[in-house]
Amino acid sequence: MSNRRLPKWARSVADIRDFEDLDCTTGVQPDFAPRLSIRVIPTSNKSSLTATTLRDVLDQTQRIVTYSAYEVVNGVRLDFSDLRQVDTKIVEFATLQVEPFEEGSFIIPTAMKDAPTSIKNNVAEREYTCNEVIQRFSEVFHGIGDQSKQASIGLIQSIESLGAILNREAERIEYSPIGIPGESERHKVITVDRDFIHKVSEVRKQRTDPKDVADSLKGTLVAVDMARATFKLELWPRKTIQGTFSPFMADVMAQSLRKKVSVEGVVQYVNETPRSIRAFFATQIEGIE
Repeated sequence: MSNRRLPKWARSVADIRDFEDLDCTTGVQPDFAPRLSIRVIPTSNKSSLTATTLRDVLDQTQRIVTYSAYEVVNGVRLDFSDLRQVDTKIVEFATLQVEPFEEGSFIIPTAMKDAPTSIKNNVAEREYTCNEVIQRFSEVFHGIGDQSKQASIGLIQSIESLGAILNREAERIEYSPIGIPGESERHKVITVDRDFIHKVSEVRKQRTDPKDVADSLKGTLVAVDMARATFKLELWPRKTIQGTFSPFMADVMAQSLRKKVSVEGVVQYVNETPRSIRAFFATQIEGIE
């Protein structure tokens, strides 16, 4: 091996091999294929890990990568949490390939597809690269707690699940994303420890705990029960919420059945999505903005 000084990010023989392949005649460092090196540090006074822990690290990491790929293709849906709904082509596209383990560590070198994959999203079909998935993976971890960098609730819960591994055998888990487009720092290590998981848990609680907010909702009034003073409001196709209304609203609610309305009151939000409303005012509208 060359006597050249290795960069700080070199954590495995594979990384060193990439470094040794630099084009020294031009001084240009070639683009890296997308990969995600996983390093598991056992708790103090331990020099081994159980197969169960290694399996869980890989399983939870694969879930996070699959969510990241889904968001790359379809965009961020804050309430999305069911990987069973993910298209098979996206699942295959996001599959990590475990490479041979390196000697003397619990580094798990994984790689992803190098070639672009054509996938149809909600609008059109285009080519995606796993570099985009690695980029999204990194963005989510570094953006935890930043309201401007949201992720689906399922992705957040999958990251939070890494806490079970930390509670069992590991002190921390480190990810080294490689292949982020335009990223000058090739190995920006992501450290997952108990403090990080606590932060993720707080974000998840803020997202999933019900919040009552004075707000207005626009939609189509699809059902009204005058005896119980309840109604159903369709906000958009296949999204209907329950509501209650004050007695003095009975006439306007009856006249507005199957019409578009603006309803004002106290809206309960869960995961930033309206779930119910206690209505105090309602007016018919010509259209929905």
